Amino acid sequence: MASKSYNVILMRDDAHVRRLRLKPIWLKLAVYLLSCVVVVAAGASWFSFKLWTEHAAMLDEVVMLRQQAHENAVEMQRLQNMERMLKAADPLGQQPVLETLTQGSQNQSSLSGVDLNALLGEKNTGRATIKKVALTQGDLLWKLSFELSNTDPKQVLEGLYLIQLVGTDAKNHDVHLDKELLQFQIQRFKRIEIEFSPPPELPPAEIFGLRLTIDQLGGTTIFSRVWQISTILQVS
Repeated sequence: MASKSYNVILMRDDAHVRRLRLKPIWLKLAVYLLSCVVVVAAGASWFSFKLWTEHAAMLDEVVMLRQQAHENAVEMQRLQNMERMLKAADPLGQQPVLETLTQGSQNQSSLSGVDLNALLGEKNTGRATIKKVALTQGDLLWKLSFELSNTDPKQVLEGLYLIQLVGTDAKNHDVHLDKELLQFQIQRFKRIEIEFSPPPELPPAEIFGLRLTIDQLGGTTIFSRVWQISTILQVS
């Protein structure tokens, strides 16, 4: 019995007709190879997608770890500066820094006479918000900029802002500015820039932070906070 075969005819307008005879096994082999190619392509696509998702997850983890490392470095520097402040106020070391930090020193005065609550405490009545605080240091003048927003636009917010520098000697140092230049009146939002000279008795290396206080007309404090210099310093 003759074996079955398939004829494939190739026709062109300017050439002779060509006929190819193929056995069924070759067609089956072609279908099998095509199926293998499809399966391999699908597997490669899935494997590539899996690698891409793992790579994206690793990148997100790297970004998170870098941010955490930066926050840890800032916190370490803050604690080191607090230790320097406490040592300056208590040169004999009668109250170690760890004891001060772990026994609620934020709520009471330490035995060395340093009231950390008064030195680093915050106040926010919700009447105003402060955002995008930035500090630029010059040779003679420093420039502080921030965004001041009125949380109740129906009422005009009037008052003045005050600046103090917190030294590693555990003391607040006033920055002398013309109060007329510090007065403000806003309905919704205002970008504020203040130029000032740091106190001559306080070297830049001995400055821990900057306290910004917002007082309403009449003397009521509605906002007060200390920013560590390293967290708001802009490098030009």
